[in-house]
Amino acid sequence: MTTKYSSKIGIDLILIAYIPFISLFYFVYKEFNLVGTIVIGVLFIFITYLLFSTIYTIDSNSKKLVVQSGFIFHKKIEIEKIKEIKSSKSLISSPALSIHRIEILYNTYDSVLISPKDLEKFIQELQQINPNIIYLQKTRN
Repeated sequence: MTTKYSSKIGIDLILIAYIPFISLFYFVYKEFNLVGTIVIGVLFIFITYLLFSTIYTIDSNSKKLVVQSGFIFHKKIEIEKIKEIKSSKSLISSPALSIHRIEILYNTYDSVLISPKDLEKFIQELQQINPNIIYLQKTRN
């Protein structure tokens, strides 16, 4: 059985991604630069595509987590090799579309940052497949 989780999309990252494009588009369009307008339009469409094609799939049959963001990022992780999941505030580029992210640590030194919409259900499903996964929840100071 496979379960798909869409990425949580944070308004903060949308603003960071789109405000520069809207500003550039305005100035390029104002100068009647057709090539610049087309290039910025294509980049705008591409970023929108990435926003809506970021998905995390748990396949309980093959025991794999598939992290995909468009055709740019595609990673298969064996759930049995996941050691730890922890909250992260890292802004490193990743297939996580919100600043409310989790870092999945697997193998010896590998990790990936993601931001599933239904975080609790996502973690529960991973822990059903691999009960040895340690989940370190964010604690408030």
